[in-house]
Amino acid sequence: MLNIAKQEHALAYALALWRVPGVGPKSFYQLQKQFPNLADLFHEKPEQLALLGCPAKIIRGLTKPDWQGVENDLFFHQQPGQAIIAINQANYPNLLKEIHDAPPLLFVKGNVDILKDRQLAMVGSRQPTVSGQEIAHTFATSLGQAG
Repeated sequence: MLNIAKQEHALAYALALWRVPGVGPKSFYQLQKQFPNLADLFHEKPEQLALLGCPAKIIRGLTKPDWQGVENDLFFHQQPGQAIIAINQANYPNLLKEIHDAPPLLFVKGNVDILKDRQLAMVGSRQPTVSGQEIAHTFATSLGQAG
């Protein structure tokens, strides 16, 4: 496990779960409901996870978490003008919480306070294609220029 500050402990485990291949919002919330302290989830025996109905792909990811990726995420979070916001935090956008399968974590660059203002969101893949990235950048630039 990482050497992290106590206040980042819960975030680190949420990030580790979010990085598990096959975990999306639905499975994230199901596992979080079964394991309110996510650290317990990562210490659970694979056989017990299978009995709970956890798919083999997710069990494999839980037994070998991407701690280096989590460390990179926590570094991102500690930089000025950047944040990772969990759905249970006060600054998570209220309207976003209302959508079906709202993302459990938001990676934010910029002023977090503007998340309370009217907004338009672009949602996409965590692993976009090069052309998808280019189209998203063009679209975001046009929207930004339009105010």
